[in-house]
Amino acid sequence: MDTLRHVAIRSGSKPGEKDIPVFHSSFLEEIKSKGRIHELSLIFRFKSKTRDFLKDAGLGWKMFRLGKIKLFPSTFRGGREIKEIFNAFEKGR
Repeated sequence: MDTLRHVAIRSGSKPGEKDIPVFHSSFLEEIKSKGRIHELSLIFRFKSKTRDFLKDAGLGWKMFRLGKIKLFPSTFRGGREIKEIFNAFEKGR
């Protein structure tokens, strides 16, 4: 799905929702920077790009209270390998 999304964005296809390309780039930036997804960081990255900070605040609070969103990312040792994958992809464009 990620590959199809990337191809669609590069081809200029109009997304069903206007913020999908922004979320896609935020998602990939998060993986590139941390090697995995940390939901709170992803939400902050996405919301800072869309400037829509309060839209989902109630849902975010509920998810945090239920333990679905962690304050700190879990440890991950494969970050260097993930960055190498992204760098190889970017060189191959």
